[in-house]
Amino acid sequence: MNIRTRMFHEDELYSKLEKIAKADNLSNLAVALPYMKKQHEGQYRNSTMFSDEKVPYINHPLTMAWQCYMLGVKDDDILSAILLHDVVEDTGAMPEDMPVNQSIRDMVMHLTFNKQGMSKKQAKAAYYEVIKTDPKAALIKMIDRCNNVSTMAGCFSVKKMQEYIEETEQYILPLKNVIIHSYPEYENAVEILTYHILGVIETIKCMVARADCGDM
Repeated sequence: MNIRTRMFHEDELYSKLEKIAKADNLSNLAVALPYMKKQHEGQYRNSTMFSDEKVPYINHPLTMAWQCYMLGVKDDDILSAILLHDVVEDTGAMPEDMPVNQSIRDMVMHLTFNKQGMSKKQAKAAYYEVIKTDPKAALIKMIDRCNNVSTMAGCFSVKKMQEYIEETEQYILPLKNVIIHSYPEYENAVEILTYHILGVIETIKCMVARADCGDM
């Protein structure tokens, strides 16, 4: 399958975000871009959606940041934290080494999942309790989930999709009120994210139900 069949290509997104950082004087975004790219070098998305093509992992945070900006959220800290949200968890980078301000580092740590000796269920509940204390991190988590549910049909098993949908309904969708309460200016963005997430998961639930009934 040709690489151009992908909706977003990482090289194009990187270039767009570089221009945005310069035009809008987003100093943290300007340094987060090359740092993120270097840290995720050699990592690829877990996807079968594009045949045997290996999609660089940076496609994920770049797509998220671009989506966030297009939704009208142009906050330097949020856009930078989006780019770096998986750096600590997936690359072993230390938060203090990230070349951004402390607010962004804090958001990244709030978005970093760590079991810390707990069961997966306990760790997940604790993880979302922390995210609820940081409305900007909550917005990033909604954008992250929006991106992930949009691609999960290409790489998740039916069981994993069902578990992911349950987690989304239990933990992700309620973040909507947390965000709007602190940042009412992001209400339109949150409503669009909610609509997209619900549209995808309800479609998948219907498809799984039809398959179970032998209708597909």
